[in-house]
Amino acid sequence: MSLRDTHTEGGTLGLLMALPHECGPLRRRIRDPRVDSFALAGAGHSLPVTRGYLGERPVVLALSGAGSERAAKAAQALIGEGRVSDLLILGFAGGLDPKVRAGALVVASALVDGESGEVINPRTPVDWEDLPEGSHNLGPVLCLEHVLRGVSHKREAFQRWQALAVDMESLGAA
Repeated sequence: MSLRDTHTEGGTLGLLMALPHECGPLRRRIRDPRVDSFALAGAGHSLPVTRGYLGERPVVLALSGAGSERAAKAAQALIGEGRVSDLLILGFAGGLDPKVRAGALVVASALVDGESGEVINPRTPVDWEDLPEGSHNLGPVLCLEHVLRGVSHKREAFQRWQALAVDMESLGAA
């Protein structure tokens, strides 16, 4: 299933990433790109965005900055103010499950708050289970406010949470 197939009537798909180096390849695929920015309520700065099209679907690619608080403000600026109808959170994550190879596509079936243990099941505009087998890894993603450094910390996190990967933005934007 492509993004074109998930088109919501009149809807714009939001693509939220934390850092510029995460979005380079995707930004290059956006047709008719226009650089813009949205004000962020209470943040004292704006949210840089690129508007355009992927296939026939209108998209807004936004950079939130690292961390769940920034991701939450960016998601609110996009969804809460009606600028997008659906939102995908994309970017790099730290691998935890040794069966998932570096560079693999990981799709969160659940977001696990590493502080409280709460599990959130995100709604998605894409039916990932319709994608070809082996094209992605579907499973839980651990959400933390800090980077896990070192193999031993990642191994401990995997053993405790059984998550495929760890990130710092998804929970804030969910």
